[in-house]
Amino acid sequence: MAHQSVQHDDPLLPVAPYLTGPHGADVLVPAVEAAGGELLSASPRQVVYRPGRDLVVMFATSISWHGAAPVEETLVAGSSRRSPLLGTVTVQADDLQVQVWRYPFDPALPGLADAVTVERAAALLAMPDDGLELTVVSFRPCRRAVVRARRRDADDLYLKAVPPAEYDGLVARHRALQTAGLNVPVITHLAPASSVVATRALPGRDLREAVVAGGRALPSALEILEVTDQFSRVTIGDAAPVVSLAAAAPRHAAMLRLVLPDSAPLLDHLLGAIVDDGPALPLQTIHGDLHDAQLRIDGQGRIVGVLDIDGAGPGDPLDDPARLTAHLFALSVLGSGNAPAGGDARRYAARLRADFCELVTDGAAFDRRVAAALIGLATGPYRSQTEGWQRPTHEVLRLAERIAAHAPTGDLQDEKDLSIASSASHAGLVQ
Repeated sequence: MAHQSVQHDDPLLPVAPYLTGPHGADVLVPAVEAAGGELLSASPRQVVYRPGRDLVVMFATSISWHGAAPVEETLVAGSSRRSPLLGTVTVQADDLQVQVWRYPFDPALPGLADAVTVERAAALLAMPDDGLELTVVSFRPCRRAVVRARRRDADDLYLKAVPPAEYDGLVARHRALQTAGLNVPVITHLAPASSVVATRALPGRDLREAVVAGGRALPSALEILEVTDQFSRVTIGDAAPVVSLAAAAPRHAAMLRLVLPDSAPLLDHLLGAIVDDGPALPLQTIHGDLHDAQLRIDGQGRIVGVLDIDGAGPGDPLDDPARLTAHLFALSVLGSGNAPAGGDARRYAARLRADFCELVTDGAAFDRRVAAALIGLATGPYRSQTEGWQRPTHEVLRLAERIAAHAPTGDLQDEKDLSIASSASHAGLVQ
């Protein structure tokens, strides 16, 4: 796999062009050698990059420790302007400085090692460790991790490791939403010392899974709005406002300009098109990251649960349905894992989009938010370091351009070249 580098300098984060370049893995060598190992190979697997703020690159590596047989390891290298990443090995050359650490010893997630180690996870869950199987469902360095804990004689549980500063808010959100009657995961175990919560699995299957499988029993736009309406009636104390899709779009565009300079004219046009010159909508409690993998549905297509409510708080009421619609359109371009999802996802996305535009007060404003969400989703192929990521990135941006222009849904539905078989998930390696 060719490492895809940042093309332009980042004056506020000067290490970015080097760390994402063809020799970025070189920063791992001193850290590995200092620990008594030899780095045999390394290739990037995920990039989380916020221009001028921070950059984290996750590498799949092969290492020989103290001359022993090679073992597969995950190493992470990062740099942040906000604060040093404590508990890491610092590698410095001239005025460039990078912190390196070994998975699962994430400097921002103190409970990750507990969540992925059978003995420690069993202790946290107060269950025997024999027969306990742990599977990492998602991992975003320095942000969060979700691990499934499975035993034959018990229901699946999910361990979520978050930064300590986010722990109390996560617990408060779960309790507030459960009290209000929403079917969100029930917390079964708390580990505040590790910043880990355990929750019981929800029934049903992910909406994304159903769409990829070509299911026809899928929730309607009205049913989805009923869920967002439930959120709107809940008050979550001290919850920070959710950054709106419109406000987040310029940050995603800044990243895309750096890694894909020829996208700049289209991005400039898009950002101009999504500017909302209408009155600001009153804030209400929203999910904050609603997409097709967050909704659980039953065999009849009814919504039976909502996952990952970590970011719930006051926000733009159009953002949740717009983000979900954008994810489905992106799914039609990028697929999910190794599964293409072009036609079915595109038709469902087009149907939802048309219905949402009818159901909300301002359909053009809704489309602007869908386009804003697609700018963020266009970063996915780069973040997952997919071979040939430039092409699907451009496809998602062109799709955003048409939706921002409030193009008729039928035109989008009939377009034949939007679906591109890809091995990348539209959310990158992790959710």
